[in-house]
Amino acid sequence: TAAGQLDVELTEKGVAQAHAAGKRLVEQGISIDTIFSSPLKRGYNTATIIANEIGYPVKDIVVDDALMERSLGTLQGKPLRLYSSMADFERMDAGVESEESMSRRIDDFFDRTSRLYPGVLLVVSHNGVGKRMLAKIQNQPINEQAKLPNAEVIKLIAKSDKNNT
Repeated sequence: TAAGQLDVELTEKGVAQAHAAGKRLVEQGISIDTIFSSPLKRGYNTATIIANEIGYPVKDIVVDDALMERSLGTLQGKPLRLYSSMADFERMDAGVESEESMSRRIDDFFDRTSRLYPGVLLVVSHNGVGKRMLAKIQNQPINEQAKLPNAEVIKLIAKSDKNNT
């Protein structure tokens, strides 16, 4: 099923994956300065579980609409094969969020967080957003990004300025 921006609960499997991700952060000795989360329940619940696992105050989680999954318009909640079989113009007719719109959201998120939040950031979002973030950071086309595993901890090193410090 293509969930898109449907606000569904985190599954039992998702709860277990979130606990495991939090434990991996502790085992790896990674200290988080700020947690960002999608406002969708499945994303926010993942963020709160991880926060509890690592001892981060849940009240300090920053909820950001830019981290919501891609809107799939009238295709949300429908079989994924329906979305996958459509041409771009058919997706647009169904109200699917454009790649340009999603890219702008992610660019805006990167711009804001790089200016306002120093330190180690944990971003809890959804597959479509994560793939696009990785594509941007790695300077690759989105179609070269594989599906990301759920609740995966992916460590990225950002350059803080043009002098690469």
